[in-house]
Amino acid sequence: VICPFAIEKQTHRSDIPFGIFAAVLLTMFVNDSWNPGIDENILSRLDGGVLLIIFISYFIYTLFIKAKNPQEAKEEMDQDATSSLEGKKPALLWVIAAVSLGALLCGGQLFLDSAINLARAWGMSEAVISITIVAVGTSLPELITSVLAACKNNPQLALGNILGSNVFNILMILGLTASITPIHVEGINAIDFMVMIGATVATFIVTYTFKKKKFDRAEGMIFLLCYIAYTIYLLMR
Repeated sequence: VICPFAIEKQTHRSDIPFGIFAAVLLTMFVNDSWNPGIDENILSRLDGGVLLIIFISYFIYTLFIKAKNPQEAKEEMDQDATSSLEGKKPALLWVIAAVSLGALLCGGQLFLDSAINLARAWGMSEAVISITIVAVGTSLPELITSVLAACKNNPQLALGNILGSNVFNILMILGLTASITPIHVEGINAIDFMVMIGATVATFIVTYTFKKKKFDRAEGMIFLLCYIAYTIYLLMR
């Protein structure tokens, strides 16, 4: 909505499909109750180990792709650094970064605690709280980074930040957590998983329409309205 942007070939060819794969894999691992004779949904230690192995493999693959084009990667980094550091002293940048990070962490935690207490007072379930309020609170860094990137006409950073965060949360965070202790999943149904998968698939389809590989304002608004509708559904169920 803020800044329409084109999707790079590498992102459309591998990053978005891998995000779809990670979402589908998590859905298969968690929904044990779909199998006959199993009554509960558990992300086991074995599931967590598989997720971790896949994340490490994908991380190595990503580094390998960048290693094949070191000059291109260096030019992108130099260009971003030059545009962001221009007219500013390094010491001032460190101060700004430290203050911004501290404010973000403190503000995000305060928002999260207040919102959870308010939601519990309204009688919302733990699952709905986690999908809505906790998700928004923990996604504030990604939201701020993506908005700033879009405002500075660097939308690829915004898209990469979102895709990378989703893959990291599914494969690394859940994988590591489940490897330590199995996760019992309650209150999250098939519709929630379908929405997660559908959002990523829709991103791929929308950016592939008529081979334009571009995300327009109209499509961004549709995504935003879909999220609002899903949130309303969660609050009403």
